[in-house]
Amino acid sequence: MKLERLQSVEMLELDGEIILLNQETLAVTKLNGSASWIWEQLSSSLTQEELVERMAAEYEGADIGRIGSDIASFVEQMTGIGLIRNAG
Repeated sequence: MKLERLQSVEMLELDGEIILLNQETLAVTKLNGSASWIWEQLSSSLTQEELVERMAAEYEGADIGRIGSDIASFVEQMTGIGLIRNAG
């Protein structure tokens, strides 16, 4: 299933960090380095598997199982707070 950013989310880059604002809930979220990388990848709709493949290619030698679990955790958290959704 493809993932996409919600249209109601504004992004601000400040001192190399990404800060997200959900305009509907007014929730603010600060992303760490790897979460920022994932967020940037979601400028186009991707599946979790595609995200894992891209991150593994970007960070050669990284543990693919760890990448998969980190991305799954990111998707669960960001979906839960209304920043991304399943595109269908």
